[in-house]
Amino acid sequence: MSRSTITRRTASGQLIRVLPGIYARNEPDYLDLCTAVTLWKPDAVLSHLTAAWVWGLVEEEPPQVTATVPPSARQQAPSWVKIHRRRSLTRTVAEVFRW
Repeated sequence: MSRSTITRRTASGQLIRVLPGIYARNEPDYLDLCTAVTLWKPDAVLSHLTAAWVWGLVEEEPPQVTATVPPSARQQAPSWVKIHRRRSLTRTVAEVFRW
């Protein structure tokens, strides 16, 4: 899609901006938000309570999507995303969302 098409569809409500460069047609659920974070930050690993929820270790949906990224990632995240920075990352959870 061209930028003008995205701008027009976002203005008309046909698209919802989830994260920079990530859009949805409908209101995203928690799993959609997790996927959006891994698309927005390809080096991100879902972590903390979010990882536990994805793996079915906790039943209650966490209030934020929590991800860990390398220290070089500097972009600000919206309030529904909690970003942690760490040097070495294990990509196990992020790979689950690459379907």
